[in-house]
Amino acid sequence: MNKDLKEFLKSFNAQKVEYMIVGGIAVAYYGYPRYTGDIDVWVKKSRENANKIISAINNFGYAGLDLSIEELIKDNMVFQLGVEPNRIDMITDVDGLTYDEAEKNKKEVLIEDVETYMISLADLKKNKKASGRHKDLEDIENLP
Repeated sequence: MNKDLKEFLKSFNAQKVEYMIVGGIAVAYYGYPRYTGDIDVWVKKSRENANKIISAINNFGYAGLDLSIEELIKDNMVFQLGVEPNRIDMITDVDGLTYDEAEKNKKEVLIEDVETYMISLADLKKNKKASGRHKDLEDIENLP
């Protein structure tokens, strides 16, 4: 994990942002490493969490993004920070799950020296199946 990503997650943790890692990084965590040009961070849609996200993003050094609470609580939003291979995609929804459902099962994990939250394996599979994209179905076949 690169330094910027570590600092981003530490900033989220310091502000107590409700989030979890999904996508290719989660797939790799559960045992199927494959190339991904970004990290997908699923954030809970609520006004309280949106305020925390804005503080964390500003502290991380992206104050110029000018994010609004209204944007952060909209359905199916994607906010991209940086460029591949170190891009952070902050997303408000995933296929097949609600945040509240997945939050009950999320895992607190240590990646290198950073505590973070990971979607559960069962919920990751549910998300990948609902997405239905070829690479997501391939991920399911290669996960334990």
